Amino acid sequence: MPIAEDRCLTCGTRYRPGNLDTSVSSCEAIDPDGTFFGMPYWFCSVDCYKKAVSKYIKDKRYGFDKTPGDDEACQAAIKDAYAELMVEMSGGLIANLFNRKLRMSESEFIQAHIKPTVDTFYSLQSDQIFNAEIELQQHLNAEWMHQIDQDIAQRENERAKLHEQFDKDWQKLKQKKAKEEAEQEAKRQEEERWQPKPFKL
Repeated sequence: MPIAEDRCLTCGTRYRPGNLDTSVSSCEAIDPDGTFFGMPYWFCSVDCYKKAVSKYIKDKRYGFDKTPGDDEACQAAIKDAYAELMVEMSGGLIANLFNRKLRMSESEFIQAHIKPTVDTFYSLQSDQIFNAEIELQQHLNAEWMHQIDQDIAQRENERAKLHEQFDKDWQKLKQKKAKEEAEQEAKRQEEERWQPKPFKL
């Protein structure tokens, strides 16, 4: 679909809402009215924004629809956490009673163990989305600059045509005026020829 300023970049609808969730962008690239990076191009919905940006995400493991649960590193960290929990619990009742790690619930223990891996996942995901937004912005900016160049060339062409038309009209006007002057001169000479001449006595 050709890029245009009067419709959504992704689906082509002309309906433009003003209440999009801007938190989906890693760098506030999208405004509530769908404007992308302050350019004249826009998206009609968060889904359209995600669809366009997703094309430029290099590592699909960090796409918009991915969560730490989908990531192999996070899954491995969860397995490690459960293995560590089993090791910690294998010390017997008295040892477990004084083990500070076991004072947490199982879920808290697992969450604490995998937190660095989850944080890393979200950081990488944010970087991937940011890089994809920048790449899309570069493509759209190039299109915008091309459109501006075309508009300038079109205006110059129209201006040249107007100058050419003005020159033609001016030449016609000059010719018409010269013709009228020539006709008036011819008429004056004709009238002068028919004027009675004084007789010499």
